[in-house]
Amino acid sequence: METRTNLTRSGEPIPPGYQQLWEYSSTLIAIHSFGHQIMRALQLVARVDLKQVNFTVVKELGENNDYTGYFYDTSDGGNGAAEAVFKHLPKLASAARAIALDCNCDTGCAKCIIQHGCPDGNTALLKQLGLVLLDAIA
Repeated sequence: METRTNLTRSGEPIPPGYQQLWEYSSTLIAIHSFGHQIMRALQLVARVDLKQVNFTVVKELGENNDYTGYFYDTSDGGNGAAEAVFKHLPKLASAARAIALDCNCDTGCAKCIIQHGCPDGNTALLKQLGLVLLDAIA
């Protein structure tokens, strides 16, 4: 598959950070971005060590573009860290939203969305799509 580098009608180059909109499903980008933004807030709101919890997105079986995001404990047998996400979700969404809105980057950066150790290699991330889901919960 050839990487698309410009917009079809105008011929203008695709702005940096937006290329992934042509490479990944918008559903995948939104869920993955949301998960990263929640992880960013998890340290602040629930005082969870990010080495104890992680997040990944899985494409569901079938021909649909259905994806599911999973927060999970990183230790064998679990450690309860992922439970904090569900216990504090509205607060986490509000804090993650504030972090993203306060960040002056365009599409996402290490301050607001990029996560060290992302199992998906920090691909399919866009701050604005994560904000759509955060707004729905916060």
